[in-house]
Amino acid sequence: MSLRPQEMYVDMAVCIECGICDEIAPGIRDDVGHVPAMSLTLDAMASCPTGAIKWAEGGTMKRVDVRTIPPRERHPLLFRTFDDLEAGQSFELVNDHDPKPLYYQFQVERAGTVEWEYLEQGPQTWRVRIGKVA
Repeated sequence: MSLRPQEMYVDMAVCIECGICDEIAPGIRDDVGHVPAMSLTLDAMASCPTGAIKWAEGGTMKRVDVRTIPPRERHPLLFRTFDDLEAGQSFELVNDHDPKPLYYQFQVERAGTVEWEYLEQGPQTWRVRIGKVA
């Protein structure tokens, strides 16, 4: 099973119709079915104040929350998690600070194989989708 979510949907029972998601991913609320998981829809999901944009059934992505892990153990764990991915898969990193140093380390140690996409940027929580490309 791929760890990378393929589809998302808007849960209209939770949506307050604030319009934020339509600004980011125009038309996302117009489709009553599933929409592809791509950069714009992921950005809309991260910006949704109510959490109304959700992964479609069966669409899962491994989440690695390192906030309770000792700092010296975080990068090795994240590199092992990345190395276990197949091309096209990704995982979500949850951190208590901007993991930009990790980004630079990935660029050096896994050059050309990493996708890095912020899903949430602080101030207390950072979420990043880290994917492996072919």
